[in-house]
Amino acid sequence: MKLRNCKDWHYQLQGRPASSIDADLMVIDIDADPRPHHYKPSGERRVVLAYLSIGEAEDYRSYWSAIHERPANSPLLVRENPDWKGNWSIRFWDAGWTLACQHRAAHAISRGFDGVYLDKADVYLDLREADPSVAAERKDLEADMETLIGAIRSAIPNHTIVLQNAPDLWVRPGIQSAVDGLGIEDLWFGEDETGEPNRQASINDKVLALGESGLPAFVVEYLHDHTDPPALKTVDGLAKELGLPLTIE
Repeated sequence: MKLRNCKDWHYQLQGRPASSIDADLMVIDIDADPRPHHYKPSGERRVVLAYLSIGEAEDYRSYWSAIHERPANSPLLVRENPDWKGNWSIRFWDAGWTLACQHRAAHAISRGFDGVYLDKADVYLDLREADPSVAAERKDLEADMETLIGAIRSAIPNHTIVLQNAPDLWVRPGIQSAVDGLGIEDLWFGEDETGEPNRQASINDKVLALGESGLPAFVVEYLHDHTDPPALKTVDGLAKELGLPLTIE
């Protein structure tokens, strides 16, 4: 199945996905479950992508020990994410980090996954806000991220790459040629982790970037109350209006 033909999707980063899931696209953490689960209950083939954080290093990944073996004068870690213990923003332009990302992407393909789902590509926003001295080390952080994603593409040239968030990257030529689709969190709800509807200006900006990109896109909404009928009805209607596959977490 081609990515553009996927009408629904499932996003699961913990544990094993249930065998009853009927989604056309599935994103799972290869370290939580290394099997790609290619087939839907009907026997139809689906697209399965491995989750890969490219802007943060996670202390439960296989590369972590190598990070701590680096010389003191060659730091990679910047600061721990205050919202996600064990996740550290990094100097993502580092050559060693590029190789680590390429290796993990290639490993996913060797396990039978159809490609990778790239998260935290917008870490440059965190660096500029919380660590301006680190951000100042580079002239163009967006270009650095574009380069990293291009390097991942070179490691898996014939497989699928979906880029989550970072809408200001979506229209860059290097991104257009490197990725096959887009993921977007909190398009309508919970941008400030309140569970409340997002600001209209934020929605407009993201939808505009989505349209300009020309790439298929997939939305994940984090509704604090999954049983809230008005919220569920709202996001479902908005997704259908724009023709965007939706998953709710």
